[in-house]
Amino acid sequence: MNGKLIVLMSLIILMLAVVTGCNSGLEERQMTIARSQKFEYAWAMDFEFRIVDDGEVFSIGYSVFIRTEPNHPRFNPFFTDLVFVHNEAQALEFPDNIVTAWPRGNFAGDFVSGINWAIKRTEDELKRVLNPQRPSQSPIRPVINLDDFDLTYPITVEDLVYKWEEIWRLWPLFTSGERSTIHSRPLALRVDYGE
Repeated sequence: MNGKLIVLMSLIILMLAVVTGCNSGLEERQMTIARSQKFEYAWAMDFEFRIVDDGEVFSIGYSVFIRTEPNHPRFNPFFTDLVFVHNEAQALEFPDNIVTAWPRGNFAGDFVSGINWAIKRTEDELKRVLNPQRPSQSPIRPVINLDDFDLTYPITVEDLVYKWEEIWRLWPLFTSGERSTIHSRPLALRVDYGE
């Protein structure tokens, strides 16, 4: 009987070890996915980066990607998180194992103005996008209701940092043309939105 009890206890311990190990792998995978979403967001929002590797500071997104992507040969497990801050001065307050990203200087205000421009487009405007002379029956995308994203108008630079997950859920609703305009012509979009 003692032998059967020892075998049974051993099997239970082994099963617990396997389950715990599987959960640990799942948690690690979830952390990688979250870090990837944050990186994709920072890249899409044209954030500046700061990563320190062997004493050398890198600020280009690709330099961050190759050091934080587990499948890349230059991956360095030393980097544990990506944190959004407001500027480089705040980034310097973090230890070197933390990658930091922030809205790009003077560009950030214009970038946010572009987002606000796209948000405020009416259904009628969205119907006229493809052919201004002959509006289509339906808009190229739905009119955006910020309540669906727990955001308020106008979107601010602060929102880019503190409400990044909400902004990231909103981003795919913009057409590729709107996203391109937000990125490439922010100065042309300066509009007084009552900010």
